[in-house]
Amino acid sequence: MALQITLRNYRCFSDQDPARFIVSPGVVAFVGTNNSGKSTILRFFYEFRHLIGQVAHDHSDFVDMLNSDQHRSFSYPSDIGDASEVFCNINERDTSIDFEIIHEDLAKLAPALTRLQVTIPRNTNTKTLNVWIDGASAQFPSKVKIDNNMLVNANSPQTGYSDVAFLLEELNHLANTMYIGAFRNAVNIGC
Repeated sequence: MALQITLRNYRCFSDQDPARFIVSPGVVAFVGTNNSGKSTILRFFYEFRHLIGQVAHDHSDFVDMLNSDQHRSFSYPSDIGDASEVFCNINERDTSIDFEIIHEDLAKLAPALTRLQVTIPRNTNTKTLNVWIDGASAQFPSKVKIDNNMLVNANSPQTGYSDVAFLLEELNHLANTMYIGAFRNAVNIGC
């Protein structure tokens, strides 16, 4: 299994030309031509580590956001003086971060939360969540909770909506990544 991440309206990645990459076991670096967005992707992991951690670690925050359409706040790193820094500067639209499970046989996971979209309204530090279960946008008829890694009906726990274990585990890994800024020509230094 792997996790595909799509960034829209984050720094140099507009919604017309989003960043899309797959994180899977063994991924250790981003390699590409100059000005292709490698450093921006690394910066994303640093700047949104707290937000990803909130979703991955704090199940009550995750559940509260699914149970309500209210925005929830998160913290940017202290070196971001103005929230507008992280938004794409070629349009005025909100930032969206999609986390999508890539699996050879999704039927084995069914029903599973297969996609999580985090939307950050322009120039804010608030977020909303949308989820997809088995590829379809999910709207829950009543309040939900997490019980044994299953998203279930809070009033009727035997009514399970989806398995959230893989997604929350992968988000936990991302929240605990180490940010190492870009450097150039490391191999040639001192030669």
